[in-house]
Amino acid sequence: MELHHVCFVGVIRNIIDEANGIKVTVEDGTGQIDAKRWSQDPEDIAASQDEELKKHHTSNLAQQFQIGTYVKVFGALREFGGDRKIQFALVKNIESFNEIIAHHLEVIKCYATATGRFITSKAGAEKQGAPSLFVKDTDSNDTGNPLQRILAFCRQQCADKDPNHFAVPVPLIMQTLNLDETTVVDCCHTLTEQGFIYPTRNEREFFAMNA
Repeated sequence: MELHHVCFVGVIRNIIDEANGIKVTVEDGTGQIDAKRWSQDPEDIAASQDEELKKHHTSNLAQQFQIGTYVKVFGALREFGGDRKIQFALVKNIESFNEIIAHHLEVIKCYATATGRFITSKAGAEKQGAPSLFVKDTDSNDTGNPLQRILAFCRQQCADKDPNHFAVPVPLIMQTLNLDETTVVDCCHTLTEQGFIYPTRNEREFFAMNA
């Protein structure tokens, strides 16, 4: 299966401060990969345009991360000269170890789904009306569920679009679907955790997988 966009959790092994952004080397237990994240901080941008300032400037973005800490990385997988790198990356610090466990569960679920091993029992709790742990991909037309409405809207907006130049912002989702900000942000977080959408330039703009 060819991958274009990925989401993974790992430990920072190295940080290179490039003034206008950082390059972090992240290890997830299967290997290491470099991820490039651009800074949107005005001071970092100004310093990157001045050769003298660039020599002595420690970017505000680089100060947000430490070697040896866990991060979650979203981005586009690219290959240059045989080396794989993560471009257009969004790197988030892991605040709780529960996030790591939750991510591992998502990986197991995605692998089981991709290999045809994730089968929902008709006699299971879901049939009895209990809430499902995961968003069901087949229910994207459920107009009463904000999760499914947001997923369907993001997929519609992202169809035939380039994720490097397009994303669906939170305010657009709020306005179009008439949902409050808290609901939209929480739902987008859930959809991101479950691999249906992923953040692009920042944590309030998203692109849908398989759009």
